[in-house]
Amino acid sequence: MVKRLTFIFGFMISTLIAFSQAMQGSDNVFIGTIKPDGTVLDEANAVVGKFKADGMVTGKNSIIIGYLSDNGLVENEVHKKLGNIKNDGTIFDSENKLLGTIKTDGTVLNQNSEIIGFAKNIPIKWAAVYFFFLF
Repeated sequence: MVKRLTFIFGFMISTLIAFSQAMQGSDNVFIGTIKPDGTVLDEANAVVGKFKADGMVTGKNSIIIGYLSDNGLVENEVHKKLGNIKNDGTIFDSENKLLGTIKTDGTVLNQNSEIIGFAKNIPIKWAAVYFFFLF
């Protein structure tokens, strides 16, 4: 009985953690999760990419698709600038045109301030790269 309760409790905690790091579309439909280690999962829990500790971003088959620096610079696989993510959550393209914003509550807005998604308890920079470059 103790083992069963421990399993159920562990399962509930892991479910809450996964849900609390959920990404949703503007219609509130679940579209994926970014785990604390940077692994990106789709709605079917299949791995679609990963944010690595050194800033490398890989795609579905561990192929390098870009880089994210500590200062918010986003580059493609050959280090060509794609955009920049500011500390306040604003995201700009390579020509410094506003792409959108990720608010502190996780609301993701496009350049017209329209809601395009939600990123709950996910680092702003990871959510920005996902919604504006991978989604």
